[in-house]
Amino acid sequence: NAEYGLLGPDNYELALSLGHLASLYNYDMARYDAALPLYHRSIQISLSMFGAAYSGLEYDYRGLIHLYRKTNQTEEYMKYINKLHDWIHLRETQSSVFNDI
Repeated sequence: NAEYGLLGPDNYELALSLGHLASLYNYDMARYDAALPLYHRSIQISLSMFGAAYSGLEYDYRGLIHLYRKTNQTEEYMKYINKLHDWIHLRETQSSVFNDI
């Protein structure tokens, strides 16, 4: 909550911090219940600030894929596999557009 006060609820640095904390809970502590809302909030901030092609989304999508695989939540796992696939396609499409300029 200290960061919310200092940075505001929709700050880029807050999104990074939330994603890093979620990763710690997810990969190092197996505290999936604590990681889940942090990933979702990080994604929400990133999407609102930078859009669907933002490079930082890959980190959170991969974290959620790991979390859902570890907790045997197949439907959500597949949902984020598809989101990651769509994100990769979007990044490749944008990259090819810039290469054509």
